[in-house]
Amino acid sequence: MRELETKMEKIKAKMQATRDVVATVQVGMKMTDYSYLKLPMPLVAEQSSRYTSLSFMIKTEESTGTILYLGASESTDMMQLRLRSGQIQLKFDIGEGSTTVDTDVQVNDNNWHTVRVSRNGKFGYISIDSGNDQVKSFSGTMTGSLDLLELDSAGYFFVGCSRESANRTNKPDMFKGAISHVYISNKPVSLWGYKESGGHISPIQAVVQLNQFSEAPRNGLCMKGWGYARFPCNGISVTADRTLKVDIKLQTYDRDGLLFSLYNVNTTQSLDLSLVNGVPQITGPQATYTPASADNGDSYISTFAQVKVSVEVDGTDASVSVNDEVIAQYSLTSSLDWDEEDCKQIYVGGHETSSVSGVIKSLHVDGLLFSLDQVNADVFKGMAPTCLTSKSLDGLTAFGSGYARYPGVDFEQNFRVDVRIRTFQPYGVIFFASDALGFNTLSLSVDDGQVEFVAMSNYAKTPVRTGQDVSDGNFHEVSVSREGDRITLNVDGFTASTMLRENVVYSTSHGFWLAGIPHTLPQLLDVVPQLLPFEGSIRLLAINGEAIDLHDFVEADQVTFAGTSFRRSTKEYYTIE
Repeated sequence: MRELETKMEKIKAKMQATRDVVATVQVGMKMTDYSYLKLPMPLVAEQSSRYTSLSFMIKTEESTGTILYLGASESTDMMQLRLRSGQIQLKFDIGEGSTTVDTDVQVNDNNWHTVRVSRNGKFGYISIDSGNDQVKSFSGTMTGSLDLLELDSAGYFFVGCSRESANRTNKPDMFKGAISHVYISNKPVSLWGYKESGGHISPIQAVVQLNQFSEAPRNGLCMKGWGYARFPCNGISVTADRTLKVDIKLQTYDRDGLLFSLYNVNTTQSLDLSLVNGVPQITGPQATYTPASADNGDSYISTFAQVKVSVEVDGTDASVSVNDEVIAQYSLTSSLDWDEEDCKQIYVGGHETSSVSGVIKSLHVDGLLFSLDQVNADVFKGMAPTCLTSKSLDGLTAFGSGYARYPGVDFEQNFRVDVRIRTFQPYGVIFFASDALGFNTLSLSVDDGQVEFVAMSNYAKTPVRTGQDVSDGNFHEVSVSREGDRITLNVDGFTASTMLRENVVYSTSHGFWLAGIPHTLPQLLDVVPQLLPFEGSIRLLAINGEAIDLHDFVEADQVTFAGTSFRRSTKEYYTIE
């Protein structure tokens, strides 16, 4: 008996060690049999009383069930995401009764969906990817005077159920499906750090999704011509019919060198893509490939123009394309006979004996977009995460969850701010200026797809907006100016104006923020959807005719300054269970 107990203790210790490791990475959870998790209340949730953001990914076939629930221990304050008729509903209560924000996107189609939720004071906002490269947004506002969600360390944080259904008696209220990539106020939540669980749960490897940046963040991977980046096995598989596709967007002047290699550690077989006299070709060394035909008329790519190079393998047939035009076809000596469990390493930009210089903008293997980040690489030499460009071409790209802060600016009687913006989202703050107490604020934002400028002074609010839709993914020129007591807003040549109270001076020397504001910033105004984080590009910012160097920030979080191209692209998902 004692021997059995000793074995059980060892098994428990191993299970706990496994949970500790899993808890440090983004591992999702598959929940069946009306399962639930109870997790510790994150400190960031307690600190986010005025502004709370959540994001996660789900996959389900169910029409009802609670996805996430956060609630206070001794009050009615709570925030809940649940399924109603296969659609996600946000419900929250900040002390004066609950309100709901409904959506019309069916998410119970057994596909992965990304959900972003924000609560800014009394305002609730949800965006959901609805498939076919479409993101739909929904919003709602509470009535009443309170605007703080006061959670505490003794509160309740459930995944898969609400506070009321944690005892598993109310099964229709419990979630069945898969959930991954849970974030609260931009901080990842480890689902395997739970305190209590019920039902049947099992891990799934973090879902890899093709995000909405068609080029890798931070302007791609810069190759210096003498090194390479090697990434570990990432679940790449050659399907049962021995097919594989690789897409690379790049710029280079080099005529010769290895661009990419997918290497099977177990069999020492590889699929290599190299430049030979400026033309991309499939090469060895472990496997021999014989060109069947080639037309190199438009295949020379060593001009530093951005090109897309693709390799497609189907059994023993293979082809290389440039900008989706086939330039060469190959007959392989054998098919890529790789088992699912085989470890496949990825070399980018070269290997030990051959390298190229230039920029790799993005890399896809069978629909998976690789981040190309140094933190994910086993080897990273002769590479840089950012290519140097003229600062005049740079700007700020925001990901809908952070901000950049600059020294405060006092906006006196007359001022002018010019900026260039690009976004797909209908809400988000472009810039925000404030005094230390929030009595005086100026904000330029996107609200319901339109640009709005709001001036606040001692509770007096003066808004002005134009009617043009700017959430179309195109760049728009925006300026706002004050002359005397008149405020004029200009969007792509269309103007609107309003009058301020006489001789108002906006003392906003506390700070000037771009793309968002910290949740700790005091605000006396009724919190509005415009102050949600911005997702998109901000370029060519000038105040009173003087260009602002966006690199001279005081503080920055979840933004990049390398002039990243912001574009839409089709989302794809890959799940390993």
